[in-house]
Amino acid sequence: MSLSQYIKYSFTTHKGAAELLIALAWASPILGYVKAIVLRLPFGEVFGEILVPIIFFVLLCMSFSYLSKFFRGSDFLFVLLLFTGYLLQYILFPANEEVLDEYFLPLFLTVIPMFFIGVAIDIKDIFKLFYILSIVCVLLQAINTLFFETTERLSDFEDRAQMYEAYKLLPHVVFCFWGWLKKFNVFSLLVSLLGLFLLFSFGSRGPVACVLLFVALYVLLFKLFKGKIIVVLLLGILAAVIVLYSDVIMLALQNLLSQLGLNIRIIRLLTEGESAIIDSSGRDELSEILIRQLDITPIFGHGIGGTWKFIGAYSHSIILDFLISFGLIPGMLLLLSILYIIIKGYRACKTVEEKGFLLVLICCFAKLFISYTFLSDPSWTLLLGYCVGVIRRNRNQGVILAKLNSL
Repeated sequence: MSLSQYIKYSFTTHKGAAELLIALAWASPILGYVKAIVLRLPFGEVFGEILVPIIFFVLLCMSFSYLSKFFRGSDFLFVLLLFTGYLLQYILFPANEEVLDEYFLPLFLTVIPMFFIGVAIDIKDIFKLFYILSIVCVLLQAINTLFFETTERLSDFEDRAQMYEAYKLLPHVVFCFWGWLKKFNVFSLLVSLLGLFLLFSFGSRGPVACVLLFVALYVLLFKLFKGKIIVVLLLGILAAVIVLYSDVIMLALQNLLSQLGLNIRIIRLLTEGESAIIDSSGRDELSEILIRQLDITPIFGHGIGGTWKFIGAYSHSIILDFLISFGLIPGMLLLLSILYIIIKGYRACKTVEEKGFLLVLICCFAKLFISYTFLSDPSWTLLLGYCVGVIRRNRNQGVILAKLNSL
């Protein structure tokens, strides 16, 4: 399908509009660049701020009749319960009002809608579009980082914006790795390595760890993916070269990053030894404070945003977030429910594509165990929505096949 044909398909069919809506939700950084360009145009300041909402609203209107068949009444009941529970927090935990206000819009305009996006994703139909957009996201980020960002900002590893950029890019780097692991392609390999280099340059270890986790799990779990012998051989050679020439490689990377005015924090930690690279950057101390609070946590916790009472921030761990916010028993039940849905979703996967994309989402979700908060990061709702969608699709297909076999 040519570009002109795809544009016509996207804006003249309900399914095409739905696929474009889902793809843009996945590749939201692209819309960020479009918005930045519009803001620089005459009258752009007026139109630029509402551009992205308008795009999503138009596509939603065009595709709603198609998307609605994926949703159930229980989905909207789930959102209603979340909304009601969140509002109750203002009454039950008035001390958390400032945090609740701060995360209200991110949670209900960004995080929760991704559940519905996840439910509607059929990766078999949309894999190619996701793949192309992920490559575009990596290339755009490379152009922006290497040619447009200021040296002062990039060299300041304390800047939280760099961590945000790294985690925003993470899903697309992981998807690019999946693309060439699924079917070996030199260009995709180079884009993936470029993406990994960019994550290094942001100075945050979490995103790099998530990418490496995905590669390791994919190679271990997917025994029969295409070109596995070549991939394993390349990874083995790469690992051997890194081990044998680690000092030379680290020095070269440090010089390259320094010349480009990029962050050398990860390289510095690697060269300082194992104790430096596994250093928690203060997270262990924050966790210890919160763990001590678990002994005196009320049965229903300290409410959403309760961690701010003790450490002035989120906990950098979804486990502690849930236990402090909702209490030991309710929080543990919620975590076990998420785990149950993920396991059930994995067991419902029937194809390599479905399992592969689930692994992509799981490795992106893993960042919530070391950073960020569930109040602003949509990886958990996208993962849960995808699992629910896979379970429903394959259950329905099983029912249809059973009826056909009984004829």
